[in-house]
Amino acid sequence: MTSNDQPKHKSSHKASSTIATWAAAIERALNSYACTKIAVDALFADHAIDQSRLMDANYRIPVVVMTKLWRSSVILTGDDAFGLRVAESVSPTTFHALGYAAMASKNFTEAVQRVIRNARLVSDIANLRLDMGEDQIRLYFNVRDESPDVSYEAIDAFMASLIHITRHYMHARMPLLAVEMVRPEPKNRKRFDDFFEIPVTFKSKSNCFSIHSSVIPALVPTYNAMLLEANEKVMKEYLQKNHLSSTADIVRTHIESVLPEEPVLERVAERMHMSERKLQRLLTSESTSYQKVLDAYRQEKAEQWLNDTGKSIKQVSDLLGFGNQSAFTRAFKRWTGKTPKQMLR
Repeated sequence: MTSNDQPKHKSSHKASSTIATWAAAIERALNSYACTKIAVDALFADHAIDQSRLMDANYRIPVVVMTKLWRSSVILTGDDAFGLRVAESVSPTTFHALGYAAMASKNFTEAVQRVIRNARLVSDIANLRLDMGEDQIRLYFNVRDESPDVSYEAIDAFMASLIHITRHYMHARMPLLAVEMVRPEPKNRKRFDDFFEIPVTFKSKSNCFSIHSSVIPALVPTYNAMLLEANEKVMKEYLQKNHLSSTADIVRTHIESVLPEEPVLERVAERMHMSERKLQRLLTSESTSYQKVLDAYRQEKAEQWLNDTGKSIKQVSDLLGFGNQSAFTRAFKRWTGKTPKQMLR
């Protein structure tokens, strides 16, 4: 597969990087083929990747280097479904604290939203989006417009790894209705269909899963509120330390500090030392808005506090900056389809 066959993106974003544990998954996948250790070691040396640091979460590798590693790996193995083999080589540690936070989430939608919000931890070119429909939800796997070139195999691996983690670590099945990929149809097409357990549509306009809406309320078997809180803290610190926080991440932090006062856009923009218009523009570039970030934060905290802390509905309403309990009840029903009282039953 030549570089001309790969997706193109603007290459001005020189700082784009991927957590080294993904390169570790590539190494494990290569070792599962009939590749000699000498050949694998030479491949990493050719791309100036320090194999001794592949399990070091603080070691991040430029995306341009990772793209070359992906393409060289396909050439070495002769397998254009290599991304799927890498997905089968990942574990929760591949995603650092994000893997454990997703597993500890209460339901699948919460887990997916957590992956979307923190995908920069894995690679800061990731730009995921979730569209909620009445009968199905669609999860889009995009990369940011300013990203350097990305190999198809990297996208294959990321999409497939979410399925692998769900099946083998969360002990659950994700009911896929459709799998769409931008990439050309691979020679090893059957491998894709078998992995996703559904015929994959190639040459699509987007990389996307369609998932049956029944997955929305399903309780994650590995749900653990204490583990979730601990890993949320680790993720937040990691993103800040490595300067990977998105505008939406920063907005969430300021919303948290404004509460229990009403967290209006004006207050948050003032704290961020920018105009409301500029803040909205930055959020739009991340495929979100202030209202979406605020709603997601409030919903997450409301469900957490109602389920795990024993706080009353009025206490939760006040803590989240609602003017009155009825406004909170209406918002909660819009988010979840249930009233707070129904959630507590």
